[in-house]
This record gives sequence, structure tokens and C-alpha cells, in this order.
Amino acid sequence: MIKKFHIRKAREEDIASVLATLHNLNKHQGDSKKPHVVFYQSYFFEFDVWIAEINSEIIGFIAASDIYLFNRGLKDCNIQSLFVSENHRKKGVARALLDQLISSKRETGTDIFSLCVSKGNVSARKLYESLNFDKMNNDKHLKYRLCCAAAH
Repeated sequence: MIKKFHIRKAREEDIASVLATLHNLNKHQGDSKKPHVVFYQSYFFEFDVWIAEINSEIIGFIAASDIYLFNRGLKDCNIQSLFVSENHRKKGVARALLDQLISSKRETGTDIFSLCVSKGNVSARKLYESLNFDKMNNDKHLKYRLCCAAAH
């Protein structure tokens, strides 16, 4: 039976759990270093962080920050991290986190959403492409962008 998950804005008491989940993301990407706790305690709320949870257990998160494209008069939301615990993947959690972030940022005037993903992360690439993100290649990673603004 698939348990129903809930998406909500991160709170201060979530920092430790998010850091543990972030450490799992880093390990998944081949980096065994633990996140620097003091940095995240200081800057956690400068990021837009949303949590997916089941029965108060964090099963995934998305973190993003705004970039203002002064020369174009646009606001770009740079998606820094998206992670779902391995046993909760392929259940719509990542899509729900992305949908929540995009919806909330669109309400505040965000025009562009961008992210980078490893070329080898095929399931993530399929997700972004299914949400109409455009692919922009480079050597090691693929950059995706979703433009929501009317043409200027």
C-alpha cells in the first residue's frame, strides 16, 4: 500500500532532518562529505525549501534560490537540490515537490526556473522534460530551463 505524502514549507526544526537527507543526496552523487551544519543553520531560510513527509518523516525535499536577471527584468528560480529517499521514488513525490515550488514561485512573479542535472540521471531528466523544461547541454551536466514569461 502506498502511503500518502504531504508537501509543506520547511521549518527551523527540519534543518537536522534535511541535512541528513542532503547527506544521502551527496552520497548518491559520489560525495561522502557531510553538509556543513553551521552554514545551513545560518543560510537555510535564504533558500526556498519544501518538504515531502509521511507521518512526520521527511522523505524528500526541494531547495531553490532566486536570481534576478537585471538585464532582462526577469526573476529566475535556480533549483539547487531535489531529492527523494530511495524507497519513495517513482511515486510522484519529486513531481509534487516541483509542482509546489513552481506554483508558489509563479505567484511571486518568477518567470524562469533553472537547474542542472547529471547526464547519467535519466529518471530526473525524464521528469524535467515531462514538465516542459528545455534542455541546454554542456560537457558534464545538462541544464534545464522552464520559461513561463510571455515573450518580451
